[in-house]
Amino acid sequence: MVLNLCISSGPVCLGGTNGTASLPWRLHLLHFYLLAVWWNRNRALMEHVSLSAGDLLSFVSNYLASFHQVNISPVGTASKSIPASWSPPKIGEVKLNFDGALFAPSSEVGLGVIARDAAGACIWWKSVCKQGLYEPEVVDAFAAREAILLALRFGWRRIILEGDSANLLFKLSEPFPDYSILGPIVRDIKLLASGFDQCRFSLVRRSGNRLPIA
Repeated sequence: MVLNLCISSGPVCLGGTNGTASLPWRLHLLHFYLLAVWWNRNRALMEHVSLSAGDLLSFVSNYLASFHQVNISPVGTASKSIPASWSPPKIGEVKLNFDGALFAPSSEVGLGVIARDAAGACIWWKSVCKQGLYEPEVVDAFAAREAILLALRFGWRRIILEGDSANLLFKLSEPFPDYSILGPIVRDIKLLASGFDQCRFSLVRRSGNRLPIA
């Protein structure tokens, strides 16, 4: 429940390329397969449909292979793969950085979004404060939803949503439904994201994610 809402606005390292890559690859395959089995079980219980074991393994293998091709990096460089500073989007894209903050002991949270173009210029910003007790990741998820709603409002078709919450961004990027406390918000964001020509999710370190928060 949202109370006293106030709004203001303005203009994984998967293994290296050497011989040791096979072990991490198998571990990741097992991890994703177990996750898919859990997802398939919940789908069977709630939607009364499910995939066969063979189809499930094929789906996980194909998904992880595509993910591996995009994200492969040498062993020991995982910490370097997360940018520490903000970088501009490509021409024609809009990058929306989002963040949330808890204001204890006032039981208030703040949501901040800033949209910037390829030149690094701020083209719009928005901050929201509201009362409520939420987990930090839930607050970040609220902020991400504010960001994508802002993009819809202005009709930006090619966007990047960037934040510093690794778990949230992983959930937004993976194909499986999320049954955690973040699930409903994650589903909303994914549904909204499907309406864009491009919607990418980007992780940045906290030092590169400074925002105006009410």
